[in-house]
Parts: sequence; C-alpha cells; structure tokens
Amino acid sequence: MIRRPPRSTQGVSSAASDVYKRQDISFDKWRDEIVGVTAMDTIRGLAPPVVVGYLNYGVVDVSGLDASLTYFITRSLSFDLHYSYLNVSDFLNPVTNSKDPINAPKNKGGFKIQYEPQDKPYTFSLNFRHVDGFPWSSGIYYGNIKSYNIFDLHTDYKINDNLTAMLTLNNLLDHMHTEIQGGPQLGRVIMFRLQAKF
Repeated sequence: MIRRPPRSTQGVSSAASDVYKRQDISFDKWRDEIVGVTAMDTIRGLAPPVVVGYLNYGVVDVSGLDASLTYFITRSLSFDLHYSYLNVSDFLNPVTNSKDPINAPKNKGGFKIQYEPQDKPYTFSLNFRHVDGFPWSSGIYYGNIKSYNIFDLHTDYKINDNLTAMLTLNNLLDHMHTEIQGGPQLGRVIMFRLQAKF
C-alpha cells in the first residue's frame, strides 16, 4: 500500500510545484507496480524513500508432524523420544519472485533419559537434540544454519525441605554452533542455581 500525505502547493513557486507534480507521478507508478511496500514523504526536490513493510503471502499450505513417546523403564528411570517434521522450508515472495526461508528446519528431534529415585534427594537427566541445517533470513541477517547435535545434562539435589541446588550443563560436549543468523556462536554453558521455598 502507498500512503501519501496531502500536499498544498499554495504559496510555492512554479518550479517547486513542478517538482511536486513529478513526485506525484512517481507515487502513482509505485502504487500500480509494487505490492507490500510503503512510500514515505520526504523533503522537497528529493525522491521519496521506499520502506519495505510486512508482506501478506496469501494462502500458504503447510503440513508437518509432531510425535513423542515416553517409556518408563522402571519407576525411577524413564526415556522420552520426540520428533518434528515440516514439509516446507521457504515461501515464494510475490514481490521479488524469489523464495523466502521460514527460518526453521524440516527435521528436528531428540531424546531424554531421566533418573528420579523416589527415596533419594537427587535427580539426573540427559537430553540430546538434533537440528537439521536450514536457510535463515531476517532483515540484514541471512545465510545457512548448519546442522548441530547437542547434549545437555541437568541435576537437582534437595538439601532440605526449603532449599534445592540445581546444576545445568548446556552443550555438554562444547560443540560450537549458531542457532540464528546474527547471533553468537554457542558453546558450553554452565549454570548453578539455588531454589528456596518458604
């Protein structure tokens, strides 16, 4: 959509009026040819800049699958398995006639092993997640996210009825990877927390 504030040429010179008329013609041309773009007014004698706004892709068909399975090996030990699938990784941009990525992988999944004994003050869990590589584009940031496999370890220890200590090791094997374009490379992260209840 093209938005143009009303202009008054009253009290301006003939040359300035001609400039305004030429700009009006350019506005009309943009409005007829470009969809999903907003033109903003500017100073006298300069072509108005174009600001690309949000684009409506119209009707888009997307299908996928989310599945999970939990198996209790014992009362204290469990195994979780999960998987997600998308049938598309990009959409056709009607303005540029090129494909825009949806910034998500087609395949991702993982598992979790959790040990939580009923008669002990501690718990352990080991998580694994796999993410397929996928294209990414957002503003000035674009490129490809490489596939990565990450292990996370988490443990709780109940000190007493009011205090619990928690230790988390994200990316246990220190696999350097990027999850979004423009973001930092991520390595191992160690977090220690104390949770108090009153």
